[in-house]
Amino acid sequence: MRVSLRAIGIGLVAVGVLNCAPMKMKPFESQTGRFRILMPSEPNYAVRVVDPADNSSLHTYSATYAATNFLVAYIDFEANGRTTAEILSGGRASVLAPEGRVLLSERYVVVGGHSGLELVVEEGATLIHIRTFYINSRQYTLSVAGTDKKTVGARAPEFLESFAIL
Repeated sequence: MRVSLRAIGIGLVAVGVLNCAPMKMKPFESQTGRFRILMPSEPNYAVRVVDPADNSSLHTYSATYAATNFLVAYIDFEANGRTTAEILSGGRASVLAPEGRVLLSERYVVVGGHSGLELVVEEGATLIHIRTFYINSRQYTLSVAGTDKKTVGARAPEFLESFAIL
């Protein structure tokens, strides 16, 4: 199965007026998702079948604070001989596929001993920080998106760095 990060809905578009009040991130843990992360509030959970042939489902946890969207998504699939680097590269291509997306930066990261890829993209007025990892047959994608670039840039590191596998 070919997994597309575009299916995760990382093209989040923030709307509304930014409230610059300080944000206190709170720990959130998903036993089912096998991860822990800091979120601005209790996230909304959604699940949808991506590929009925193999019954693969996309699980998303999202929260919004002051027109900034925070998302954790995961999907289970087998690598079928592909390396983690190949899977992450495929995710990169999916992120950049939509017309109008501009890659601002990319780098490989290691969080909790797990290698991942971090991309910063711009889509119109929206800035999106994305990290993706492939761990034990599960692809995790984290994103922070919003139209206030200073705010997104300031809030993204705390959120992204707080991700841990249980």
